[in-house]
Amino acid sequence: MKTVYVVTAGSADTYRIERIYLDSGEAYGFAQAYNGIAPVEPVQVEEWQIGAPPATYDGPYWRAEWWARVPISKRRAALRHTDEGERFDDFAIRQEWWTGDALPDAKVVRRELAGVPKVEVVGLSKEKVEEIFWEAVTQIRADLAGIQRK
Repeated sequence: MKTVYVVTAGSADTYRIERIYLDSGEAYGFAQAYNGIAPVEPVQVEEWQIGAPPATYDGPYWRAEWWARVPISKRRAALRHTDEGERFDDFAIRQEWWTGDALPDAKVVRRELAGVPKVEVVGLSKEKVEEIFWEAVTQIRADLAGIQRK
């Protein structure tokens, strides 16, 4: 990450950026010279880090989503679309890209029974994601049907 030096003035509603420097000497020199003329509103130098923050994980991961079939009259505009653009309302298992905190091998990140029931599982291991995903889907389908599972 790189540091830039931002010369600012004012506060709250009057806060504004006056200038941006890549060199600290230039930024502090300008601020000292500007404040030396006794302005109505003095300036100050802020040091900002720019660039993407270092991520714990930056790579591919697996996302599995399932949503229950519902009558057409109860479908929302948010129904999913296939990659080809056709409507469907069952499940999708895709590989996507993740930049951020470390991901587990597999974890249920969303499980809803109200509205349109849905499940979402993410993780690094496709096998574990699919295993946990299908177990969660089976459990929800049983819950919705009122079936007791062992």
